[in-house]
Amino acid sequence: MKKSQKIILGIILFGILFSLTFAFTSAAEVSYCCEKTTSGAWCQNAPLSQCEAGFNNAPTSCDSTSYCKKGCCFDSNEGLCMEGTPQRICGDSNGTWADNAECDVPQCNLGCCILADQGAFVTLTRCKQMSGFYGLKTDFRTSITNELSCVETAQGADKGACVFEDATAPLLKKNCIFTTRANCKTANLASDTGENVSVNVTTGASNGFYKDYLCTAEELGTECAPDLKNTIILSGKDEVYFQDTCGNIANIYDSTRAKDK
Repeated sequence: MKKSQKIILGIILFGILFSLTFAFTSAAEVSYCCEKTTSGAWCQNAPLSQCEAGFNNAPTSCDSTSYCKKGCCFDSNEGLCMEGTPQRICGDSNGTWADNAECDVPQCNLGCCILADQGAFVTLTRCKQMSGFYGLKTDFRTSITNELSCVETAQGADKGACVFEDATAPLLKKNCIFTTRANCKTANLASDTGENVSVNVTTGASNGFYKDYLCTAEELGTECAPDLKNTIILSGKDEVYFQDTCGNIANIYDSTRAKDK
């Protein structure tokens, strides 16, 4: 055999040997969908050697398997929904699985849960759980469709000082009505005493709503001052209240604290 023929034959044999070696190596590194890996991870693509014994595995992508198909897992105790959760993981967590990766199912519908002066955009089950924890009656509103509106609705019941500029006064003095946050945002204010005033509370840097403040608070700089002579009774209330010079209610009357700011 000529030297050139030996060289060509050697190249062919080397190529065959290389191809066989590559084939065996590739087979060893085929990616499997491991339902659970030896490291404890769920539904991961990895070599067969990393798949935990006793769990499903297949030489394909996890997206193509039934045992790792992603759905919605609903926790009926906490009222929480987890998107894109494999059925096995959901079952091990005592959850209820639905074949809907985006959790577009009735039990995962969100609404506004009113908790006193706080709002949470959650499921009905979660709202019941939170309300029970705080000892409150469940107030769940499906008509409110986003978290911002939910928080604003809950805070709308806050009471405090609504400060505005009195356009009828000769020196444009600051007036004030003790009312709710929601009422302060409107053009027509109504105090707890029944007084109605049309104002623009957005004019002026210091105008607006001050939660839990009385109109007589010195830092607000309003025309309202404590009135030590007059008190007021409100409809539906048993207590007697202090009243300021603007006609707003203040704290519950206590003769021993009449001069206490």
